[in-house]
Amino acid sequence: MNKHGMLKATSVAIALCTVMSSTTFAFSTVASAATVDTTEKVSASTTKSKDNFSWDNASVYFLLTDRFRNGNTSNDHSYNRGLDQSGKVLSNIDDRATFHGGDFAGVTQSIEDGYFNNLGVNAIWISAPYEQTHGYVVGSDGNPSYAHYSYHGYYVLDYTQTDANFGTAEEFETLVDTAHEHGIRVIMDIVMNHSGYNSLYDMAEYGYGTVAPGWEDSYYSHKNVNNKTYHSFIDYNTNAEDWANWWGPDWIRCGVAGYTEGGGSDLTRSLAGLPDFKTEQASKVGLPKILQTKWSREGRLDSETAKINNFFTKTGRNATVSNYLAGWLSEWVREYGVDGFRCDTAKHVEFASWKNLKNACVDALKEWRANNPDKPGADWDEDFWMTGECWDHGVNKDGYYTQGGFDSMINFSTQGGGLLSAGRVKGTYDGFAKAINNDDSFNVLSYVSSHDSVLARGDLIGTGSGLLLCPGGIQIFYGDETNRPMVAGVPNDGNGGAGHSLRSDMNWDSMDTNVLEHWQKVGTFRNNHISVGAGSNTSLTSTSGYAFARDYDKNGITDKVIGCIYANANTDVTISVGDTWSDGQYLVNAYDQSSAVVSNGKVTFNSGKNGTILVEEPDGRPLMSVKGDAEFTGTQTVTVSLDKCEQAKCSVDGGNKFIVKDGDTITIGNTAYDGDTITITLEAENEIGSSESKATFKKKAQGGTTAPVKTTSRLVVKTADGSAPYVYAWTGASNTLLGAWPGTQLTSKDDNGNYYVDLNTTEAYNVVLNTGKGGAQSSDISGITGDAIITVKNTAFSSYDLEIVETPASPLEQLKKEGREVKAMTSSDYTASSWTTVESVMKSVDALVAQGSDADDDQVTAMITTLQNAKAKLQLNVPALGYAVKGKNTVSGAAAPASKVTVTVNGTAYTTQADDVTGVFTVTTATLNASSKLTFKAERNSVSSAIGSYNMSKGDITSPVIPTVQPTTAKPTQPTTVQPTTAKPTQPTTQPTTAKPTQSKNLNVTATSNYFPSAKVTLVNNKELCVEYELQSSMKLVNAEWALNYDSSKLKLDVARSKDFMPNVSNEVTNIKTGRILSNFTDITDLKDFTNKKTFVRAYFNVIGTGSTTVDLNLKTLCVGFIDNDLKVNFAAVVRNSVIQSGVTSVAGYEKLAINKNTKAYLYSDDDVMLGDVTGDGQIDVNDVTAIQLYLARSQSFTDKQKEAADVNKDGKISVLDVTRVQQYIARSFDEF
Repeated sequence: MNKHGMLKATSVAIALCTVMSSTTFAFSTVASAATVDTTEKVSASTTKSKDNFSWDNASVYFLLTDRFRNGNTSNDHSYNRGLDQSGKVLSNIDDRATFHGGDFAGVTQSIEDGYFNNLGVNAIWISAPYEQTHGYVVGSDGNPSYAHYSYHGYYVLDYTQTDANFGTAEEFETLVDTAHEHGIRVIMDIVMNHSGYNSLYDMAEYGYGTVAPGWEDSYYSHKNVNNKTYHSFIDYNTNAEDWANWWGPDWIRCGVAGYTEGGGSDLTRSLAGLPDFKTEQASKVGLPKILQTKWSREGRLDSETAKINNFFTKTGRNATVSNYLAGWLSEWVREYGVDGFRCDTAKHVEFASWKNLKNACVDALKEWRANNPDKPGADWDEDFWMTGECWDHGVNKDGYYTQGGFDSMINFSTQGGGLLSAGRVKGTYDGFAKAINNDDSFNVLSYVSSHDSVLARGDLIGTGSGLLLCPGGIQIFYGDETNRPMVAGVPNDGNGGAGHSLRSDMNWDSMDTNVLEHWQKVGTFRNNHISVGAGSNTSLTSTSGYAFARDYDKNGITDKVIGCIYANANTDVTISVGDTWSDGQYLVNAYDQSSAVVSNGKVTFNSGKNGTILVEEPDGRPLMSVKGDAEFTGTQTVTVSLDKCEQAKCSVDGGNKFIVKDGDTITIGNTAYDGDTITITLEAENEIGSSESKATFKKKAQGGTTAPVKTTSRLVVKTADGSAPYVYAWTGASNTLLGAWPGTQLTSKDDNGNYYVDLNTTEAYNVVLNTGKGGAQSSDISGITGDAIITVKNTAFSSYDLEIVETPASPLEQLKKEGREVKAMTSSDYTASSWTTVESVMKSVDALVAQGSDADDDQVTAMITTLQNAKAKLQLNVPALGYAVKGKNTVSGAAAPASKVTVTVNGTAYTTQADDVTGVFTVTTATLNASSKLTFKAERNSVSSAIGSYNMSKGDITSPVIPTVQPTTAKPTQPTTVQPTTAKPTQPTTQPTTAKPTQSKNLNVTATSNYFPSAKVTLVNNKELCVEYELQSSMKLVNAEWALNYDSSKLKLDVARSKDFMPNVSNEVTNIKTGRILSNFTDITDLKDFTNKKTFVRAYFNVIGTGSTTVDLNLKTLCVGFIDNDLKVNFAAVVRNSVIQSGVTSVAGYEKLAINKNTKAYLYSDDDVMLGDVTGDGQIDVNDVTAIQLYLARSQSFTDKQKEAADVNKDGKISVLDVTRVQQYIARSFDEF
C-alpha cells in the first residue's frame, strides 16, 4: 500500500470570499443497506418541547472545542502533545494543526456568560469529546510540512472516555448541565466511519505495528516534518502479528500487514487513508487489542467490558462492529444527557448502521431522563436528534431520512452564502419553506461557513440575515458572528482540503462588534419565533429590500412575523402586511424596538444602518416612536408616541437625556448641519422589560453651495489575464446598475492600467464578474460598500480577492463632525468661561461650514485644530453638595448628568455615577464627623471639573450649597459660578420605620392594609424600597388571595428581587400589572405553618419619584385550617371578600373545633353555571381553587353543576389543569375562561 495512505489528502488551496454552490436544491445520494437488523421506526421530532424549543427552528452553533476558549490551561499539553522529549513546551513551530488549549471549561464559561443565549442559539455542536489519538501525523505532502494532531476530534482512539486536552468527564457533565440550564441542547460531533491514524507516538505507546529505533529524535522536534522521514520509521508490509495489536483485521480495513485494503465503494474505501471500520459486517468480533492494552493499563478493562456486554444483553444486539460503536456512542447520551449527534462522513456508512445508532440513542436519552429527573433538561420531551454530513447534499428527502433515521442533513447548497444573497434570497426562501415545512419528518441544517469548505466573509450583515432567517434549521460556524479571520500565513485549504486555515482561534479580542450586534438581534428574533424556521414563507411588497411573512400554526401553537432584509440603509420602508395583520394593529420592529400601527394594510419602519426590519406583535415592553418628516430643511417639530410606559428618557444625537411623555414634541435640526442625519434615542422600561428605540431624520440642504456629496462607488477589477471583464451589478433584491445580464463590459482604465466603473450608488451593492453570455462567471459577490478592488485570480473567475477601499473624510466633513459634537452638548454642564471660548469658536465653524465646497481647505484644517483645542479646555461645573450630615455615611448632591463623581473623605476616595437625567448622585462613604474634610469632582468623556471642598466643621448640609473650589497647579481656577440644579439631591433614610411614613426629602412612603395593622417599610438611600407584611397564626394557612397597589410613577417594581412575593408558601400564582400585583396560593396537602412570625407578603421597589406615596395590601381571602384524623382538610375564612370575619381568630385550640367538616350543599340555578364558581357564592376566588383540590383529593364530592363549573378548560374532566387555570384567572392573567 502507499506509505502515505495514513494521511489525509492535500487539496488545492483556493481563496473565495463567497462560494456559489449548485443553484438547485436537490442533490441525490444513495447508500446501500447493511445486514444489521433494525426494524424500529424513529421519526423526526416536530413537537415543541416544554421549554418551547423545536428542532424545526434550531439555531445550531458549531464550534471546534480546541479553538473556541481556553478555560483550564492545566490540560493544554495532555499526552505530551506539543512538548519536546524533555517535557518542555515547544515554540516557533507551525501550529496550524496542533492543540491550542480550548476545552470544556471554556465552553461552559461562555454558556454562563450568556454568549450563546444573547446570540439566540438554542443548540451547540461541539467537537467529538472522546479520546483522540495522542500523537501527530504529517499534515501534508510538503517538505517541510507540519505536525497534525487530532485537535478537531475526527481521529478516535477510545470512545469511552473524554480526551484530556478537552477536559475531564466531570467537566463534560458540567458543560451539558450548564447548557441545559440555559435552554441549550448539546450536539456531539461523532465519527462511525473510521478510527484515527497510526501515529508514531501511539504505536510506541500501545505497542502495535513495527517502529524503527530513533523515531523520537525526528518526531519530538515538530520541525522540518515531512512524510518521507516520518514513515521511514514504520514497517507497513511485514510483521502482521505486531499490527494485530492495533484494532485488528476484523475491525478495520487499511492495507497494512494482515489487514485488507480499503475497497472501491463509498462504503468500503479508506477515506483519505483512514482505517475504515467494518460496520457493514454481521459477524461477531471481540474487543480490539489496542483497547484491551489501554484499558488494562488504566485499570478499566473489566468495567468497560462489563458495560458493553451489558448493552448487548439488555438490547439483544450481537457483538458486531456496528453494535460496539452504537453502544459506546449511546453511552454519552445515557450518562450525560447529550441531545443529538452530528454524524461525520455519513455517506461512507450504510443506512442500517446509522438507524441502529439512532435507535440506541433514542432509548438512551429516555433512560437518562428517567434516571435524572432533577437534572435540567430531564423534562424535555423531544426525541434524540441526528443530522448528517454527506458532501454536496442539498434540500432533498432521501434514504438518509427514510432508512438511516436522520432527522436532518447538512445543506451544502447555502455554502458561502450565494443562495442567500440579495438577488437570490427570495427564490431560496420560497423553495426551502415549501420543501421543508410541508413535511414534518423532513428538515435540513443550512450554513454559510464550515470547518472543511469556506469562511463566508464580506457582507456579514446581509449574509447573516439571510442565514438566520432561513427556513429550516441553521448552523452558525464559530466566529461567523464576529468576523473571525482565517489563520494568518496559512493558504486557504478549504473546499474539501485539510481545512486548517478556516479554524483560527476564536477572535475574542478583535470582534467586529457591529456584526456581532446584528447577529445577536436577528438570532434572538429567530429563537423567539418558531415561524422563522418552521413556518410558511410569503413574499411581500416593500419599497426597499426583500420582505416576507412567516406563518406557523401547528400542534396548538401559532406564530407570525414579517422580515425585511437587504433594504437601503436608514430608509423608511413601507411593507404590505394586510394579509397578516389588520388595520389598527400595533407592531414592533424587534431590531430597534420602534413601533408603528398598520394603516391601509401597510406599515412603515426605518431600516436603520443595517437595512434590517424584524416585525412582531408587542410583547408588553414599552412601545416608542417619533413621528415627523424623514427629510426636512432647517428645523422641524417631531412628536413622541409612547405606549405601555408613562415616560421615557430621550436624547438627541447623543446629548444629555431628558424626560418625555406621550404626545410631547421636540424641535430638531439645531444640532445638525445640512446633509446630516439626526438620531433620536428613546429608552423606557416597565414591569415586563426595557426597550430602546431610535428614529433618524435627515436635514436637507436649503440651497447655496454645500460640501460635495459622494454619489458613486468606484469598482476596480483586475483580471488574471488583463482582459476587460463584464460586470453585472445590482442593489437590493433586483435594482440593476449596469443593465441586464451579462451587464456592461468595462472600457475605462485607471492610472494603474486597471479596468474600473463608477456605479451610481452609495448603498451596499452586489456584482457578478463574467466574460459575457455563456462564458465564465464568478459567484455572487455580495454586500460591497463604497469603493472596492476585486482581484480575479484565474480565467474561470472562480477565485478572487475583495478589498474595500476606505475613503477618508474631507476636511470639511471632519470639521462638521467636531462641530456636531459641540452642538449636542448642554452648555450649563460646563463652567461659563470654558464654554464661552468654545461658543466663540463655533461661530467661525458654522460660518466655514456654511460656505460648503467654497470653503478653503487650509482654513478648514486650521479651524479643526482650533476647535479641538477649545474643546480640550472645557471644564465641567463642580458638583453641588445637597446632603452631608455628621454621624451619617452618605453624601448626596448634583453634578453633570451621567458623570463619574468622586468624593473623598479625609483622603479616601469614593466614586459613584450621577443620574443620567437629573445629575443627582448619592455615594456611601465613611461615617462623617466634625473633623471630616470633603473634596469632590466630576468627570465625563475625559472632561473634568475643578475640585470642590467642604469641611464638616462648618456644619451639616441639608440643602444644595455652592462648594469651595480647590486651586490646582495645572492651571488657574476659573471663578466659581455653580448654580444649584432643579433636581434636588436625596437625603437618605437608613433606618426602617414601622407603621408610619419614612422621613425623606424626596419620597415619603406609607404602607397600609385592610387587615395588617402595620408593615415593615425599609427605604435605603432613597433608591430602594422594601415593603414587608408579617403574619403570625396559631393555625396553619390553607389559602390566601391579595392585591398590592402602588403608584408606578413613583415606584418601579424590582421584579428580580421580588421573585417570591410570598416566600413562605408554595403554589403561588402571581400576575404583575402596572401599579398592581395580584396573587393567590392554595395548598391542601402541605398547610403552611406561621406559628412563629413570618413574612407573608414582601415586595421590592426602586424609587423613581418624589413627594408622598402609599403602598396598600388588600387581603381579599385568608383561610386557616387543619387536617383531621381522616386526612381531610378542615378550614375557615379569617378574611372573606376583603372583610375580616368575626368569630374566627387564629388562637390556640381552634384546631379542635369541627367547622365546615361536612360537605356544604351548594345551590345553582338550573340554567346558569358560572365557570370557576364551584362554591356557588357568585364569586370566583381562591376558595373555589381549594374546593377543586379537595375534590381531586377525594375529600369532597361535587354535584353535576359543580363539576361543570370546575371544568374551566372544558376538556370534559376535572384535573390539576383546572386548578391552575382558576388560579391564573384570579391573578387576572386573562379576563375570561
